[in-house]
Amino acid sequence: MAIFNSLGSNYDFNFSWLALQQLLWPNLQSLKKLKQNLEKKFSGEVKLVWKGRDAIEYALASYGIGEGDVVATQAFTCVSIEEATQRVGAKIAYLDLPKEKIQLDAATFIPQIKKIKKIKAVILQHTLGYVDEVEKIAAYCQENQILLIEDLAQSFGANYALEAEVGSLADAIILSFGRDKVVDGISGGAVVFKTKPKKDIKIPFAFPATADEVAENKQKKRLVFKDLFYPLLTWLIRKSYDLYLGKLLHLLAKKFNWFYSPVQSFHQHFLSLPAYYAPLVNYQLSLVDEQLEHRHKLAYFYYNCLQKNKKTKIPFDREAIKLGANLRFPLLVQNVDDLIKYLAKNKIYLADRWYRQPVACGSLNCDHSYEKGSCPQAENLAKNIVNLPTHQEIDLQKAEKIVQIIEQWTQER
Repeated sequence: MAIFNSLGSNYDFNFSWLALQQLLWPNLQSLKKLKQNLEKKFSGEVKLVWKGRDAIEYALASYGIGEGDVVATQAFTCVSIEEATQRVGAKIAYLDLPKEKIQLDAATFIPQIKKIKKIKAVILQHTLGYVDEVEKIAAYCQENQILLIEDLAQSFGANYALEAEVGSLADAIILSFGRDKVVDGISGGAVVFKTKPKKDIKIPFAFPATADEVAENKQKKRLVFKDLFYPLLTWLIRKSYDLYLGKLLHLLAKKFNWFYSPVQSFHQHFLSLPAYYAPLVNYQLSLVDEQLEHRHKLAYFYYNCLQKNKKTKIPFDREAIKLGANLRFPLLVQNVDDLIKYLAKNKIYLADRWYRQPVACGSLNCDHSYEKGSCPQAENLAKNIVNLPTHQEIDLQKAEKIVQIIEQWTQER
């Protein structure tokens, strides 16, 4: 059976059916329930927005960050963080990573941050669910009055070395419920304020009723309509891929623009979270502990099997698995595109490898301010990384097949 890295792999039939139900009657009370669930978990004030980048923009604006200010984040990231920063008029500064490591540590962070003038905020993303060295970074930020924001899109449910859950040391937490995240509600985002913001900014309603915005509302509702069909469509593609019906559905979905890049944004500034998505996020929250346990098991399996392979390198230690959310299992190899083609010949499709560039735009062409050569370790990571799947569709038998194919490939090199 075909194995995918993404393509709706967080969705089962129950989730797909729940998504379709929202087309008929979105549960408005679910927004209130979601807000309560998140406030209880993170002990902070929660604001719900449509996208993760909306949450970053809203957080920065609420703390008064704008023109002339600088926000730092690591290279090897998604362009959406820069987009959110630009929306408030601030500039982004990219930080390099330690050599052949996916986690940002204080020894790498502090010398770089000292060189940045007008630095007002730092965004940590805990890439692929493996936790950065937050304790020392947080202490430095506090001493130097730098706002610390933790983006938990890839690390929801992970822990620091001091056994507190990620987000506990931040001024604000960013949550994204977009496709392929730990909590995947197709779309959605949230800010959790752990310290008091300077401004209380109103969040515009996603579907305003004014006559001059009718056309824009239609575009947004078409987007919601596609989103709510996406789980069922991808579920059908995965289940029938080996029968060629899935390949046909996949081809038709692309041809008629039923798929769009999750990096793509359809609005220019933060908007409220449409009620359609809230029941889906609440459903995923109810399963998150079970999901994280599953990801832990697979990550340990990959680690135990591949740690002695001299032609691959794991960019973290075993302790990182214990603490992390293990959204995917990153592996560094030479000639990564050749490996991906080799895997594809064996019906293992891992081309969606997060990320191909230090500041990634997915399948889109987009502008960003990253200067080539400024973060060489992040560039090396992007050049050589492949991410092994840990989602619910992967059991130990499939993980073993993936490992066997990788071992075959390395032996032939």
